[in-house]
Amino acid sequence: MLADSPFGVLRGVQTDAVGVDRVCRRLPWCPDIVTIVDVVHGGAIGALVDIAATAAIGSGADLHQPTLGMTVGFTVNFLQGS
Repeated sequence: MLADSPFGVLRGVQTDAVGVDRVCRRLPWCPDIVTIVDVVHGGAIGALVDIAATAAIGSGADLHQPTLGMTVGFTVNFLQGS
């Protein structure tokens, strides 16, 4: 489930590390995920947050129990960098 989410695979999301309740995932840059020039679209960042959070929750799950979940809502605040 962690590595083979169809949406994650479609977007090219990769898993760098997995631990109990911790997952490091990344979305490689490509021209398809930008808003303008080389600025990554907020929706792409939000999708990565959702994919990584779901994987982190699943990484601590009891594998002997069926696990199923979904995102009900989350907020991402974008701040201007210097």
